[in-house]
Amino acid sequence: METKKKAPIGLIIFSALSFIPLIGIVFGIISVIIGLTNFRRLKLIFILGISGIGLSILIFGYQFFIFHNMEKSGEVDRMRIQTTEMFLNNLSNELVSYKLKNGVYPENLKSLERMNHSIVITDMFSKNIKGKFDEQNASKTNKKSSNYFYKLEKDSFVLFSVGKDGKPFTKDDIFPHNKSIEKFGKE
Repeated sequence: METKKKAPIGLIIFSALSFIPLIGIVFGIISVIIGLTNFRRLKLIFILGISGIGLSILIFGYQFFIFHNMEKSGEVDRMRIQTTEMFLNNLSNELVSYKLKNGVYPENLKSLERMNHSIVITDMFSKNIKGKFDEQNASKTNKKSSNYFYKLEKDSFVLFSVGKDGKPFTKDDIFPHNKSIEKFGKE
């Protein structure tokens, strides 16, 4: 009487790795191929491989569906605007701190960034900006500037993001909402 050989435990563990999202697809494909070589004996390996691949497809399909619906509903834009406001508030605090330490505001955002590498001066909405309007932040070759709009005015500054349309001085520009800056500017 012939005893039925089971799949080696190492192969079962290898096939179980197919349930790891994304990289599990590789383990799943290998498991399916191994399972097909001796389907009677390695049926479990085949089933684990197919199941892991299916799970990855379901997870990424669901994530794509959610992101697509968020983008369609405008939720992604709202999150970008909130993030930009947070970065602008932080940046305006850094500008005030710079003035308190040095007596003047920095000439451009790059010089502030050189002093503090943790600040964000890149505007995520600025993909359409030409350096022409923002000469302080644009490079010498007049390439596209990707930084927030920053301009010195006497003893204050103008700082904003160009917003969704990518053009400065339009109704969708995003400004910092920082009460401490407003108080500091009035003193």
